[in-house]
Amino acid sequence: MQDWALTEMAASLGVEDVLVDKSRATGASWMVLHLFYWDWAFHRQCHYGVVSNDEDAVDNADDPDALMQKLDFIFEHQPWFLQPKLRRTHLKFKNLDTRSTIIGYPATGNVGRGGRKKAFLMDEFHDFKPGDDYKALSSTQFNTNCRFFVSTITGLTGAYYDIARGGTNLKMKHLILDWADIPEQRAGLYRYIDGRIKKFDPGYRYAADYNFILDGKTRSPWADEQCRRPGATRQSIARELYRDAGAAGSTFLDVEALDKARHLSAREPLAQGRLDYDLERCIPEWVRRPGGPLSIWCPVDLHGQVERDDYIIGIDIAAGTGGDTSSNSAAFVFRNSSGEQVAEYVTMHENPTRFACTCLALALWFHKAYLVPEANGPVGQTFMKELLRRKYPNIHYRIQKHVRSEKKTSKPGWWNDDESLPAALAEWGRAVECNELIVRSAQTLNEAKHYVYRDGKVKHERATDTEDDSAKGKSHGDRCVASVLAWVGRRDRPPKKIENNPEKWPPGCMALRLKEYDERLALATADTDFDF
Repeated sequence: MQDWALTEMAASLGVEDVLVDKSRATGASWMVLHLFYWDWAFHRQCHYGVVSNDEDAVDNADDPDALMQKLDFIFEHQPWFLQPKLRRTHLKFKNLDTRSTIIGYPATGNVGRGGRKKAFLMDEFHDFKPGDDYKALSSTQFNTNCRFFVSTITGLTGAYYDIARGGTNLKMKHLILDWADIPEQRAGLYRYIDGRIKKFDPGYRYAADYNFILDGKTRSPWADEQCRRPGATRQSIARELYRDAGAAGSTFLDVEALDKARHLSAREPLAQGRLDYDLERCIPEWVRRPGGPLSIWCPVDLHGQVERDDYIIGIDIAAGTGGDTSSNSAAFVFRNSSGEQVAEYVTMHENPTRFACTCLALALWFHKAYLVPEANGPVGQTFMKELLRRKYPNIHYRIQKHVRSEKKTSKPGWWNDDESLPAALAEWGRAVECNELIVRSAQTLNEAKHYVYRDGKVKHERATDTEDDSAKGKSHGDRCVASVLAWVGRRDRPPKKIENNPEKWPPGCMALRLKEYDERLALATADTDFDF
């Protein structure tokens, strides 16, 4: 494995960026340092930079794991006739014969600024302090054509996560160094698949009473021993062995359950478009348009109407200023009778007043749906003011908790605080895992994976940590919040029991169509104050 990895690294040296996504103890940092040392020792004017979290991690005479001390070790263990004349000072490694250098840097905003390097090593990049990782990434971008990003992934945030999960649109080589590629660690490799144990090492002899771990992951006796050692946790094993970004962090929700829900329930929308409406009465008209802000997962009839049912809409409100750094306003619609998501409206270009009109049109389109908007902050209050001015009656009112009871207040909207959000999010996660709430939007389920415990609070990890302005508009969990609020609404509106009624009109009959026509006609000529 190391021969292959070194060959790939050498081919990219000085040419392109290289991401090294590694399990623990695969020797990735040593390989890059040996590659730098080889070029430094035998070629003229080759200049390199090595970067780590702080100065002690770069050069500390008392720490053999510091990067410059590893270079000292490599130099000292060369035959005397291969040792060039060396000038060794703090953070500097200079070859007096070739005039080549290796310079150490702590992770700051000035890494290598003002000079050119053939390559940089960004060691344990995911452990750089929040903000310093983006600064180091930015300051080295125009100083070299080649950076080796070496790290074990530790969560769903930060510069390393962004580039590691950035996909094929990022121009770089991606190397995966897995523990199972090391011969000593892969001995006895096995996996539990479809109710039986599949062994990948036929010559390995297990103990007669060997306790196989039946979790569906690739395992070996070496990996099993690491899982059973003191201090091993689900997060540490996911991080150090399996390079699992979601399970590696202190995520609030079960990432595996969310991935399962996405696999089973997420769908591409049946249609996309928008709702046209006049600002006076907000009477909606469905307009199909690919790429529109409104995605739907339910049929729309020839008259542009959706099926009559009991619907709930959760609403998360943003400033609506547009641009790459803005967050989204989002509305999540689900059918109360079945728990199935039927629509999602997402925009970053509508101010709170205009978004209130859009949500009102959406509620009318979904047959006077029950609205659960977030009322926090100036944007929430502006949204609520417009909604109340329109006198829409079907709105959630927050619950005031007392010692012996809970009662509704006269304050409309849901209030997001350090107690209400974790409780609502946990109940939402349970509903998704138990298939009570069927989320069709893959983006909503992906956003939910970024909620973490931090400082005793539940926060959306990417919204709080990212320093990259271009990522902020995509990181706030707006779709997820809207979905959570929609599920909050079910507490107020439990699904009605469907009774068998022989007198109920069959769908599509003439009498029912005439009744729906009369209702649409009455709605179109109604007053603007919505006194239903």
